[in-house]
Amino acid sequence: MRAAYYTKKGNDAAILHVGRVPEIDPGPDELQIEIYFSGINPGEISKGALRPGGYMPYPFIIPHSDGAGIVRKTGANVPESWLGKKVLCFGAQSYRAHGTAAQYCSIPISNVIEITDNTPMIQAAQMGIPAMTGYMAVHKAGNLSGKAILVQGGAGAVGQCAIQFAKRAGALVIATVTREEDIEKTKKAGASDVFVLHSGIISEIKQKYPNGLDHVAEVSFDRNILMDLELLKNRGSIATYSSGSGTSHSLKEFFIRD
Repeated sequence: MRAAYYTKKGNDAAILHVGRVPEIDPGPDELQIEIYFSGINPGEISKGALRPGGYMPYPFIIPHSDGAGIVRKTGANVPESWLGKKVLCFGAQSYRAHGTAAQYCSIPISNVIEITDNTPMIQAAQMGIPAMTGYMAVHKAGNLSGKAILVQGGAGAVGQCAIQFAKRAGALVIATVTREEDIEKTKKAGASDVFVLHSGIISEIKQKYPNGLDHVAEVSFDRNILMDLELLKNRGSIATYSSGSGTSHSLKEFFIRD
């Protein structure tokens, strides 16, 4: 089968090769998917990057954890009724060597979800990691009913999922975006208010939500932590799924304020 793969880490595209590799048959409790679309997430870039102390967990890696396609083979303990089904998968290369950047991917059945005929595969292939991350980012706040939730980066894949999950759970959802053109799609996802990031955004949000916010789903912890603290109620919470490395803060800034 054809696949993209790498055998060493590096900081440029030269580490990635595309060629023919042996087809991987499904093992017990696995099925094989013919991949129509492979989803790439920021984590996939990080896994291949050369970093101090980084290592290759496997000598040969086919990247990408998310994907969508048609079930072609079943392993032991998997009903043959799965054959021919349209599915999405997630976690294909999470703690495993072989992901979805290939013609075929064998994966545990627990990481496979059947999808409807009217669900575009190109959309389904992007639903794994972003959907799980978005779900956890808002539901870490507990019962969301009636809570005011801020989703930072509401136009991104995770942000779009987080907004929908929070809205579905009964929260009042507001979001930030970096561009005016992202306002419409972010409101369509379920955000009641969308704010474009600018120097006066804290005052703008405080004016509209003077009682503060209950929870923040954060896309850029290092950049936005001080903003989040200004907007949160006492004993509010933050769930972050991404952060840079260029900003540091004193622990005093994170203490509960009375």
